Amino acid sequence: MFRRVFFLGLAVMTILAFVVNRPLAAAEKLNFGTGVKRFHPYYLPIFAAEEKGFWAKQGLDIEWVPFNRPSSFHHALASGSLKMGAISAPSIIMSISRGVPAVMVAEVLPLMEFIIWVRTDSGIKKGRDLKGKRIGVSRLQSVAHASAKVMTRGLGIEKDVKS
Repeated sequence: MFRRVFFLGLAVMTILAFVVNRPLAAAEKLNFGTGVKRFHPYYLPIFAAEEKGFWAKQGLDIEWVPFNRPSSFHHALASGSLKMGAISAPSIIMSISRGVPAVMVAEVLPLMEFIIWVRTDSGIKKGRDLKGKRIGVSRLQSVAHASAKVMTRGLGIEKDVKS
């Protein structure tokens, strides 16, 4: 008798567990951040994956969270409010070196161009002409800043240029 009641109770609890936890079968909600809003290699793959049903097939409900600048992306990643996203390789490498718990999985763009604009009457015609000059970058610790450092180091004028 006790055995029969025990197994009947176990069966009822199992059925209730499936009924009560039914919402768990829904797609997992996940925030996907990007370091900038208006750069097509970041947002077009997200929209294409949504349009083609890739996220749904993986059991994911993705919400795109675009940030105005990479530093905001890194803050969200470090705080744990963002679990995954897309950002430039140099930017995430600099953040990881500062202790942000992140893993770089893939690189979407194999080449990022870095261009220095100068006035035509400035006298600067080659990279070495930047010696003793100042290079303006859009934001410190950004891809532009990292690219300027790499370029000046490659030219051997890193200590002679301010950025």
